[in-house]
Order: sequence, then structure tokens, then C-alpha cells
Amino acid sequence: MDVGQQGPDDHRSLRAARERDFHDNEPKFFAWARRHLDRAKATATWSEDEMKNLLSATDKVMLDFGCGSGAVTLQVLHAAPRRVVGFDISEARAVRARATIESRSSDVPVDLLVADGHKTPFRDHAFDLVLGQAILHHLDIEEALLEVRRILKPCGMAVFKEPLAHNPVFRLGRALTPFARTPDERPLTTEDWQLCASAFSHFRHYELDLLATFILPLTLVLPHVLQRELMRSLRPLDNWLLRRAPYLRKYARVTILVFG
Repeated sequence: MDVGQQGPDDHRSLRAARERDFHDNEPKFFAWARRHLDRAKATATWSEDEMKNLLSATDKVMLDFGCGSGAVTLQVLHAAPRRVVGFDISEARAVRARATIESRSSDVPVDLLVADGHKTPFRDHAFDLVLGQAILHHLDIEEALLEVRRILKPCGMAVFKEPLAHNPVFRLGRALTPFARTPDERPLTTEDWQLCASAFSHFRHYELDLLATFILPLTLVLPHVLQRELMRSLRPLDNWLLRRAPYLRKYARVTILVFG
């Protein structure tokens, strides 16, 4: 079969292979770039308010969808879920996540494995809670959402935190740092919100970090304490502005997608 004759499964497999190969063989410069980008953003994987008011992991069977280094799993363990399962396309990342989780003392059973987010090995309606941090934009979003819908319990909830494409600061930043991301990833757009609504009857989203994006270069040179305090002080202003002018929501840095 030539490239012109490839079907959706072939494209998905090629995309998954590129992501797997990239993360199994991450160049040192990639890790350096991601570390500095994450420091500039000065935000935890999930904030304390989000963990308290949105995620509700207590006594639930949870899936860390695209677990990466295991940061999301580490954050939810203190909420005492019944069980946590995580997967990543990269064996190297799954191994690192496993070592990180095992080094922490917890009574919560945690299983980490290698899988493709387009087609996971889990049975239908297996999870009460599905969490993902910056993972959907690496995938064919429509296909991944259908998979999330399949494995989520009817009364379950899925929550994903994803980057948005429209913010001018981040558009410039992405153009200047192609080495800091994989070839196939694509930040979400307003059209993806519509796609989410078509895949799930109960869907809502809210956005974070609008004004904060314009001071990111400054945060790179501030001490951690001042950095976090500055970003935290802008959050209420961002929230107020996004409520008063909802047409600005697409220009935020992050969208949080809530299904169920």
C-alpha cells in the first residue's frame, strides 16, 4: 500500500510510532527546553483548587491518560483513589514513571503500562475518572475522545488540561522552539471545542492564563517564590476578564475540558 492509499488506521499507527520513537529517544536538549518552558509557566500539573473542587478522585478507579513521567498520578495519590492505572505510548517514559511512583510510599495500587491513546487495552466502562495533562493535542482528537467515551463509566468524569492554539505569545513561542515538541502535536482550537461537544452530551470547558502569558519571559528570571506569587495574583484578574469578555477565552494559554 502506498502513502496515497493509506487508511485511518495506518495514519494513526504511523503517528503513534513517531510519538513513541521521539519519547523513547528524547534528545537532552528537548528535556532542557521543556524544563525551562514548564518553569516559565510556573503552574502545577493541577492546582490545589482544581484537585479539591473538580477532580474528586477519592475511592475511584482512575486512569492517567498518557501518564508521561507520572506527575498526574503522583498528585492524585494523596486523594486516596481506589486504584490508579496509567499508560503512555513510550516505554522509556512508562519505566521512568514506574520508578518515580514506586519511590513514593502509598497504599494505592498503581499499574502503569504502554499503550496507544487511540486504542487502549481496557474494557468498556472501566473507569470512574479519566485524567489527562497535555495529551489530547498529541493525538487524533476525535478518535481519542471516542476511546475515552468507551472506557468511561456512564456516570464517570473525564478531565483534560490542554494548550490552546490562538494565543499570540504562545504562537510566537512555538514558532521559535520547534525542538521543544513532537512533530505531530497540535494545540487545540475553537473547532475542537465543537468536536468535544459532539462526542459527549455533557461537556463544558473553561480557560486559564490569559494576561499571564505576556509576562512569561519575566518569570524565567524570577525566584520560584516570586514567580508563583506573580502568576497566582494574575489568576483572579484573568478569571474576571474571561467572564466579562468570553470572546477572549480562545486566547488563553490553557483550556480545561470536562466530560460527564
